[in-house]
Amino acid sequence: MAEFPGVAHVWLAQRPRGARVVLVDGEQGFRSRLDRDTRLVSVPLAGYRDAASSRSRRWPGPPTRRGRRCFVDAYQAVGVEPVDVERLDCDYLVAGTMKYLLGLPGLAFLYVRSPEGSDREPAADGMVGRGRPRSPSIPPGSISR
Repeated sequence: MAEFPGVAHVWLAQRPRGARVVLVDGEQGFRSRLDRDTRLVSVPLAGYRDAASSRSRRWPGPPTRRGRRCFVDAYQAVGVEPVDVERLDCDYLVAGTMKYLLGLPGLAFLYVRSPEGSDREPAADGMVGRGRPRSPSIPPGSISR
């Protein structure tokens, strides 16, 4: 299930902060790339290209914990299928109103399981923070440091 390119842009923008970003495609690639240094796993709840939902494909679920966090992009799913953060067992979930909630563009929400444990300041980035927001997606398997 392909992630929306704007989400990859946000992760790649974390490289100056020391993040090593590994983009993979599919559950097999996802599971094989987890190592002891993995701190966050980002997965879409539904694919933006094919609209395949977590119901039609096996939900990879959260990574084996070991200090890892799970970020779920539910933008393509919210309003079409039930979204239950407890069932997903995710640490973060993001979605917006423009697609299937038939709301205005620019309205979004973020679920954070444990907001009191965060010491991170938000950074302005993402699709609207780029000069070319609709640039081609970044190919799976790209590794950046």
